[in-house]
Amino acid sequence: PILESFSCTCNSLLIAQFVIFVLILRKQYKYINEILVKYAEDALRLPMATLKTGRPREVLSIENCLLPTHQPRNRLSQIQVFNCRLIMTKLISVSGLIGSYYGFPILLATFWIFTNNAALLYSFFYGLSATNYKDDLMKCVFLLQCVMWCVYFAMLITMMALSCHLTSEEANITMFHV
Repeated sequence: PILESFSCTCNSLLIAQFVIFVLILRKQYKYINEILVKYAEDALRLPMATLKTGRPREVLSIENCLLPTHQPRNRLSQIQVFNCRLIMTKLISVSGLIGSYYGFPILLATFWIFTNNAALLYSFFYGLSATNYKDDLMKCVFLLQCVMWCVYFAMLITMMALSCHLTSEEANITMFHV
């Protein structure tokens, strides 16, 4: 029981650390997305305002945003676009680093979760059909313990999958904006 508790604690901490790193990476993607969306909205709002006032139309093109003859306010300059691309490449390298560092341990932790879940479900169904318990209270406690462990393992695997999914969605949005 001590070794089982120790392995459960170590694997749970590894999974928690992985999920925290992935969510920190998601936060960084979200931050750059907010910057890119803000500048894009500001750049699009300016031409629409000139259309409503009846002044000469201003056409927003890539050349105007990237290589302006004069520096308009609230638009991405060439340096800012380069910085966004640089941040994007750094975030991609960080996600690759997380994947290479945690890839095999997370694979082993996932295998550990599935084997434990299979053993617990077997024990649960065996406990339902077995009559070797001295009283019903002991049987109920054992079955409740099996169910609680299954829920805990399901929660761990769900946290890993959900954090990876949310981060990859945010990375795809960032790639689109950049």
